[in-house]
Amino acid sequence: MVVRIKPCLIGRCPMLNLININQKILIPLFCVLMAVGGIAKAQLPINDKAYADSLNRAFVRVSDDSTKARTIFLLSHYWSNKNDFEKAKKYFIQGRRLSKGYPYVQAISYFFEAELYLTIDTAKCWKAIHTGDSLLSAFKVNEAYVYQSKLWYNAAIIEQDADHIKTVVNILLNKVIPLVKKSGDMSALAKYYSQTGVIFMNNGQYNKAANYYNLCIALEKYISVKSTILVRTYVLAASNYIYLHQLSHARKLLDKAKIILAPYPKSKSLPDFYFTEGNYFEEISRYELALQSYEKGVTLSREMKEEYMLQTLLMQKYSALTHLKQYRQAKELLDSLAKAKEYMALSNNRLQLYNEMAKTNAHLGQMKDAYQWLRRYSVLNDSLQKSRLDTDIGEMEVKFRNAENKQKISDLTSANEKVKLIAKNSRLASWLLGATAVFLLFALLAGYYIHRAKQKLGIQKDLNLQQELKNIQQEQQIKVAQAMMQGQEEERARVARDLHDGLGGTLAVVKMNLSGYGLKHKLGQSADFNAIITQLDHSVNELRGIARNMMPASLLRFGLETSIKDLCESFLSDRLQIDFQFFGPSKDILIQEQIAIYRIVQELLSNTLRHARASSVLLQCSRNEDTFFITIEDNGIGFDPDAPVEKPGLGFQNIKTRVDYLNGKMEIISAKNDKGTTINIEINVTL
Repeated sequence: MVVRIKPCLIGRCPMLNLININQKILIPLFCVLMAVGGIAKAQLPINDKAYADSLNRAFVRVSDDSTKARTIFLLSHYWSNKNDFEKAKKYFIQGRRLSKGYPYVQAISYFFEAELYLTIDTAKCWKAIHTGDSLLSAFKVNEAYVYQSKLWYNAAIIEQDADHIKTVVNILLNKVIPLVKKSGDMSALAKYYSQTGVIFMNNGQYNKAANYYNLCIALEKYISVKSTILVRTYVLAASNYIYLHQLSHARKLLDKAKIILAPYPKSKSLPDFYFTEGNYFEEISRYELALQSYEKGVTLSREMKEEYMLQTLLMQKYSALTHLKQYRQAKELLDSLAKAKEYMALSNNRLQLYNEMAKTNAHLGQMKDAYQWLRRYSVLNDSLQKSRLDTDIGEMEVKFRNAENKQKISDLTSANEKVKLIAKNSRLASWLLGATAVFLLFALLAGYYIHRAKQKLGIQKDLNLQQELKNIQQEQQIKVAQAMMQGQEEERARVARDLHDGLGGTLAVVKMNLSGYGLKHKLGQSADFNAIITQLDHSVNELRGIARNMMPASLLRFGLETSIKDLCESFLSDRLQIDFQFFGPSKDILIQEQIAIYRIVQELLSNTLRHARASSVLLQCSRNEDTFFITIEDNGIGFDPDAPVEKPGLGFQNIKTRVDYLNGKMEIISAKNDKGTTINIEINVTL
């Protein structure tokens, strides 16, 4: 089983997570490459220092301001890639000043401005992208198309940082690639094919990724050997082939990359090469060779002071050592990582490290230490869960207090209006009574109209009172439903935690003690003993499945889209296929609303599985500002939604209750013995 880190198309990379030592540690190569060269901006040549020196010499030689401006913009771009904002900004301002009087050079300057602010100020970057695209569209020349494609590529970077992967793909396929094709720049086209391959690879679509990598490699004759595009693509494609278990293809690409890198023993691309080469050797169970590759990468990373790359390679080395059962050396690597302040600053890293420490000590027979590390893991895990719970409770309390304050303001306003109305009626009555003393006829007439007015006012008061009682009743029903659902979810969460952390931890300790007992008494060859261990593993897995169903951890850790995707995958079978589509952001939806949406989808899928006899289901979830849409379609037997039901199912009742709680509405389109059912749900979420 291969465990992947969340995709990082461009720019920054997540810290490395520790993986179970019985699983292969195969981290997507793009993350490592991002830490070294990055694809957030155009790649620099392999010998980047010589490139900068040549730009400085060119700036001195040229005389006209237009060419000087272009050269100085390239220097700004160079220092942007080196993450030196002050130098990059200084060169950019100088270039912008020199470009005055040259409209075309002014237009391309906005690409370099977007590059400058890409990771510093998103708003300024977007403004530069739109301004540059508008100005460059007036110039129908190949170079203008190239710069437009680069501007939109920066837009893809911004969207990727916001985790809008579908938007990134849309920009690359419908903006960037068409523009660069229009320009005829085959080298740039190769680069964007490679980056599209990265996206598909990190979303598990390895065959699509391979197609785009092959499109890039097919253009190798247009790519300069001094560029990092080709060598990066070779290494990325090799990593992708390892995922596809096409190891002969991976080996060929690694050999090609090695030839390109041979003249550059200090290239920043070499640690990435050794990283993937080590993955390849691990895949073919040549762990000694894998260790050699990782050690070369470690040495270079230390020389280059690439801390992230160094920690990544150390973890890979740890993986190889565990495969070789060299647990003592593996433990020494974990000890060194435990002293890395940057690494241990993240609570999730500490959590995983404690877990691996427990397992490694168990392999060494140091059961007391293993137990202590497991205790530290359990305490930290409980602390993280409590911290998240306290945050949720705080947010709910603030929302409740705000609602209370709004209700008080509404009550005071209503009372004030009533007082004003009573005062006005009193003044009118006094004036009429005074008028009756002088003009009896007018007084009688006025009295008649007053009587009619009071009748209308009484009727209106009765209507207002009835409406107010109805509103109070509806609010009370909503509060009761909300309290019930909140209680259900809290009880689910409590039971899930107790199962996972209490009984799950106990079973884990039992397994370690039993394994230690087996090692001590040499019971590893006993079929009965191994059967007991296997049964215990099945029990732990079953327990985790029950805990996930009661309160899915993926919802709290990775958000609504990932949790629903995991839910759909759990329903998949030979008889049922589910096509899940998700559009729009979901991270800013309140967690209690995300839980309600998750439960609605869970009930919909359960009802379909139990009653529809369907073989295909389409599930779509989308978000438009404060409205969330759920549509589910199946090809089952259908039913009559208007037919009377003696005992309505709890499934639809739970769905309706949650939809009402979110001020939503539900539409059911179906007929008995017809082909399929469609359910459309529209609910309101808090902005």
